Amino acid sequence: MKYRSIFLASLVVLLVPSIFFASTLTAHAKKPVVLKLSSALPPQDIVVVKAKEMAERFNKGTNGSYVIEVHPGGTLSSFEETFNMLRAGAIEMAESPIEYQSGSDIRFAAVTLPFLVNNLDANIKFLKLINKSLFNKIIAEKFNSMPLIVMSTGIHEYCGTKKSVKTMSDWKGLLVWVANPIEANTVKALGASPVNLTFFDGYPALEKGTVDAGVGVNPTGVWNFKWYEAIRNITVSNMFGTSGYIYINLDVYNGMPKEIQNLLLQESKRCEDELTQFLTQYAKDSLTELEKAGVNVYYLPDSERAKWVEASRPVIEKFYAQIGPEDAKKIEEAAREANK
Repeated sequence: MKYRSIFLASLVVLLVPSIFFASTLTAHAKKPVVLKLSSALPPQDIVVVKAKEMAERFNKGTNGSYVIEVHPGGTLSSFEETFNMLRAGAIEMAESPIEYQSGSDIRFAAVTLPFLVNNLDANIKFLKLINKSLFNKIIAEKFNSMPLIVMSTGIHEYCGTKKSVKTMSDWKGLLVWVANPIEANTVKALGASPVNLTFFDGYPALEKGTVDAGVGVNPTGVWNFKWYEAIRNITVSNMFGTSGYIYINLDVYNGMPKEIQNLLLQESKRCEDELTQFLTQYAKDSLTELEKAGVNVYYLPDSERAKWVEASRPVIEKFYAQIGPEDAKKIEEAAREANK
């Protein structure tokens, strides 16, 4: 009996470390793979809100084996840093308009070519087409990433303080806030003087009267940020397209089990559809609400728009000369198909 007790005690001594080790392994095995999704947008922005909803559904669907964490407000990276950080693996996922990455590759600026698309629907179609023919390859080869979500956040228009623009002659003498070289060259072509300012420096300049107008803004932003207190004139002419993208590092994506990949694609598609539906309706509602708030919303006639298109054509030709005929042809074909 004595020896049996000693044997049992020895067995317990031997088993306890083994059980503890096994528990440690199990706990380690259950540790989730964390995917940090960076965005420079504020937490209340609809894109961030929908990204968080997507993350919650995905996290639940993986039973916690993979977890997307959404980090808004530029806490992890700015828009401009997105691709470099994705490529380096410093972040696993990111949200950023692709035109904000034109410092990394000038071809992404095609999204903002003047009067390239005729309306918001054409803008969305153009993004899908140009991704397939050009952008996806660049994103994969140069930045080791791929898009999960592609949408348009609206069309940038003329937004002025005291003066409306209805004809080419109305542009003369205006100081116009611009955010990139294409906008600057377009404003010059139309007869005004560009003033280069960052996005969040633009509105204060409008308030102070340092500039007369901006063209890097869409009406949804004017309504959303309550910028209509200074912006009292909007000309709807479909000047510059926009985009909204959510990307993932390819090494991270390729390392996922197939069922996790499928779940991510499924939830990304749902998020994209919800955002597209919301933003398309919001673009219409914003103009209605702005008019109710006393903003002068002027819809440019096609005949006058044709003059603006012709005047800004050299801006597009200069851009095409920079990127070469092969890629220029892809952009032209995508735009032509999108505008049908």
